[in-house]
Amino acid sequence: GDALPNVDVVTSRVRETGAAAAAWDRRAFFAMLTSTTKPIAFAPGSTDGLKGVIRMAEKVAGCEEDLSKEPFVVPYLDFGRSSEPAEDAVDQVKLSVKTGLPWIMGCRLSLIGEADAAANTPAVAANALLLAMLTYAQSRQPGSPVIPGVASDLGPRSRRLAMALTTLIHERYRLPVWSSGGVSDSKLPDIQAGIETALSLSAAISCGADLVLGSGSLESGAVGCFEMVVIADEVMGNLRQLETGGHEREVSLFDRSPRQGWIESGRPNMIRSARDRAIELIGSHESEALTGGIAAELEAIVGSEDQEPNLEG
Repeated sequence: GDALPNVDVVTSRVRETGAAAAAWDRRAFFAMLTSTTKPIAFAPGSTDGLKGVIRMAEKVAGCEEDLSKEPFVVPYLDFGRSSEPAEDAVDQVKLSVKTGLPWIMGCRLSLIGEADAAANTPAVAANALLLAMLTYAQSRQPGSPVIPGVASDLGPRSRRLAMALTTLIHERYRLPVWSSGGVSDSKLPDIQAGIETALSLSAAISCGADLVLGSGSLESGAVGCFEMVVIADEVMGNLRQLETGGHEREVSLFDRSPRQGWIESGRPNMIRSARDRAIELIGSHESEALTGGIAAELEAIVGSEDQEPNLEG
């Protein structure tokens, strides 16, 4: 993500929710800290794991107060389906609010049948959950920063409802919102993936999203694809330029050469060019070393035993 100009935030992709969740969270966050200088949206698999992530972030920032003033990590707290909120996410809200970190509230709509869709039952449940968590967070820490948003299951009906609710949150509550974008239901980086990536990014901008998550995902977020991350970056760059009234920027992945030149260069296509670009970026990436003995302190936290988080206060 460091080399892609339109990727502003790096997100964690794989989340462990079993007995090893806390250890996985610490290892995954350490890998991200030592691989990128961009802000991180991290989805913890457990409250203990989030506590370890916050301890590590405080070490990098200097102290708890410095991290609160200039947070470079934002927990993505997954409340699951709107009809069945995840219990552990509530404890993670307590921890995020207590430490003063901004937090991203993720809620997934689940459309079970036509009756639910017609009555907008999932949207009502998601809105009620959002208001409950906002009230709770502000009662414990007035001004606690939160970025709410709604994800969706497979299918256009659920996706349209999620976008409509995200727009409502943005306009009615005057809150910054996140939206999924650059995602596809396709199982491969193909024409469907390219079209859905562009459409979902455009829809995210249209609904007023301040933060777009999930770019480069296939199978509705189940699979991360390096080629699609590179393509999504190109699409987002053009959308940003068009949004500000500029002209279409030059896209490095597009082949605009005459046919003979295209043949002589090996008949490249978009997916192959994106794959080559991804391999080049990964191969040439150099991580900035952490200063002082911070790396050793982080490694100690990674290897530490899980501790029960103190959620009081």
